[in-house]
Amino acid sequence: MDDNKQNDYASRLKEFKAKFPNYKEAEPVECLNLIMRKEFAKQILEGKKKLEFRGYTDHYISRLYDNDVLKFMQLHKNEPEVLAMCEPLRMVEKIHFHNYNDTWHLDVECTMNEVVGVTDADVEFLHSEYDCHELDEVLQQQNAIKSEQRPMYFYFVIGKVIDTNLK
Repeated sequence: MDDNKQNDYASRLKEFKAKFPNYKEAEPVECLNLIMRKEFAKQILEGKKKLEFRGYTDHYISRLYDNDVLKFMQLHKNEPEVLAMCEPLRMVEKIHFHNYNDTWHLDVECTMNEVVGVTDADVEFLHSEYDCHELDEVLQQQNAIKSEQRPMYFYFVIGKVIDTNLK
């Protein structure tokens, strides 16, 4: 974001918070625990895997959306500025990957997390921004059947490795 856009957003956020003093931003997730296969953890260590995807399911929705922000948005649903300024998605700071038996772990920084749909535009964004092609096959399948309702995923951008016992 360039300086002008960032300053504009900061001033709009300040005005928004003055108008809605009871608004609280989404609480970040300090550490998200995720089960992963060892082969994928090794790909992260090798620098080959830069993103992790999880289905847009009730399980992850309940962990990644801030209920207080959702309630605030519902309370003010008829005010367009609330929908424009509120972000209920909780930002993940760190991910603790491990297997079912907890015999290994891989802790990584999460530099960004967001939601992506399996659309041409979203998959192209993943290509250009992260050189990620993990959803290409799913996109081809969705395009082949001309699906109007596309799957959605949470994605997590993997930063530096913090700790691991993998060799």
